[in-house]
Amino acid sequence: MDDLRSTLYPGERVLASKNANAVVMLREHGLAAIPDTARAMAWAGFAGKEAIGGRLHLTNWRLVFRSHPFNRVKGQMSILLPTIVEVADASRFLSKKLRVTSRSTEHEFVVWGVPALIRAIAQARADADGAAIQAAVQADPSLLGSGLAKDLRVYLMMTRGLGPLLDIVSNPLDIANVLNVIELIESYADIDDARPPEVVSTDAASRGVAERHADVAADRP
Repeated sequence: MDDLRSTLYPGERVLASKNANAVVMLREHGLAAIPDTARAMAWAGFAGKEAIGGRLHLTNWRLVFRSHPFNRVKGQMSILLPTIVEVADASRFLSKKLRVTSRSTEHEFVVWGVPALIRAIAQARADADGAAIQAAVQADPSLLGSGLAKDLRVYLMMTRGLGPLLDIVSNPLDIANVLNVIELIESYADIDDARPPEVVSTDAASRGVAERHADVAADRP
């Protein structure tokens, strides 16, 4: 499994693996608006669309792309499931593409079996334990990609402006990893709420009303 197991967190398991080509693109809003991010990506030679060959893995925590050793750009990129805002089929004619969108980036993967992969990602995301993911990543973000520090020094430096990014990271896959860590931390700063947003069902809403009535009743003398 191209050494993927050595970068898995305790409790993380692989659900699917496929050959794929990857393209990473900064979005024009969200974290992409932080100064110097686009310049850092361009400086790293990733200003345009460049296909990176490798393997795409889905785990119960994240999507992991690992490049083949003969690519110009080498390394590992992780997209944590709680940071994903949209997964779409971007296929056109014979080109089968999966588009994964977060607040800061859009990732396109040229891969076969897109519909089934979308369903698998949706199920994994629904089942993901955001609190466990956040705690593990904060404890050791280096497993997301080799370019990340083992503490949150990168994050702290980036929140003061992305100037240091050029000195810390020179690989576009590593830049994407750093941005994804920031997304996770900023989206789920409160570890008790570290779960992907859910659509409240009628049953869930009813339970909430019942719980509020129970609290009121308990406060009565």
